[in-house]
Amino acid sequence: MRREGTLQIPLHTQSSAEAYIAGHEWRDACLLACPMHPLGGCSFARHGSYARVTPQGLHIARWYCPQGHRTFSLLPDFLASRLPGLLTSIEAAAVEAKLAASMEAAADTLRGFEVTLPSALRWLRRRVRAVQAALEAVSRLGPQTLGRALASGPTLWIELGQGYALLDLRRSLAPHLLHRLPAPLGFLPSRAAARSRDGNQHDMGPDAERDIRYGVTADVRRPPCNVIPPILCHQLPFRRPADMLRVWRADRCVQCSCASWYLQWVERYRAYCTQRGLDERAELTLDGARRFIAWYARRRHLDTAHLRGARSALIALSRVYQVMGLNLPTWQAPARVKPSASALLRAFADHLARHRGNPEATVHKKLDHVGKLLGHLARQGKTWRTMTLHDIDEFLVEFSHHYAFDDG
Repeated sequence: MRREGTLQIPLHTQSSAEAYIAGHEWRDACLLACPMHPLGGCSFARHGSYARVTPQGLHIARWYCPQGHRTFSLLPDFLASRLPGLLTSIEAAAVEAKLAASMEAAADTLRGFEVTLPSALRWLRRRVRAVQAALEAVSRLGPQTLGRALASGPTLWIELGQGYALLDLRRSLAPHLLHRLPAPLGFLPSRAAARSRDGNQHDMGPDAERDIRYGVTADVRRPPCNVIPPILCHQLPFRRPADMLRVWRADRCVQCSCASWYLQWVERYRAYCTQRGLDERAELTLDGARRFIAWYARRRHLDTAHLRGARSALIALSRVYQVMGLNLPTWQAPARVKPSASALLRAFADHLARHRGNPEATVHKKLDHVGKLLGHLARQGKTWRTMTLHDIDEFLVEFSHHYAFDDG
């Protein structure tokens, strides 16, 4: 008679994740009998291993029963069931959510800038709900069922953070109790999986070439297909759109109507840097913006004159990084000021730079204004020693179309 098999079976071990990976302990894991046919009579055999995404390099030993059409895996005590990562990391996330001022603050602390805040919230809430459900299920077992494993069921949530409660429970509870507890602590199938006849059976994937009678242990050493190495680039940690909007709103440098448009250009710019292996921060210059605009115009068959908004978006992005305390290259190198022919103007320029602390661009602008005034006086046959207020008024009237007058 066909029975429903259990996918994951606890592998009680005192090894840490690092020791498990370093010693390749999944190769020595042993499952003596088929869980579906404990008395024998089936072709139950080792079925290789499969890799966990996190921690990297960790594999799970697997067996297969051809008659029951089920695979079985031995999950080490330190791993969470049906959630990526370690039990201790999931417990740490739940503790952070309990101690933080808000769920949003905890999600922002745990995930940082790698995802958006709504995604970080969903990630954290899944773990908090799973831990709460597991602890409530443990408390319902009662002290008689738990024995000496942990008799303070209702206080478990308070005790989180004072050790590794989930890991201690996994190691102390019997396998038949763990199969009555939900993930990430136990191996109870989810309700959605229970509604499906084969809902708790994961898809079989090719581990490697194996004997047709399942009589040879197969271990995955390398993928069966050619893997294209990822593009290596030196990118900054992802800055959420909410962070950019907060900086722009505080600076009042970007209007709300332009913010969404700028965010689209920022995403295009980051895709450009990733594709070409460029340093996003080093490219935030006028020349870098021109290269990006030219690249985008070629791809889209557009005129660069219609893409001037991209430059403004990159300037706004550089402002975000400046607020975050990151060093950025100069957006545009200032033009070199030609030395003045007049000794008076050279002395004036030295005074502005040394004593007034004016930047080079400001010195150049003031020298240009003074040069125009001296040229006007020369046409009138006067010098700065013989000029009067009437001469200055004539100069201002003559060059009034070059200047914007202040209302004050």
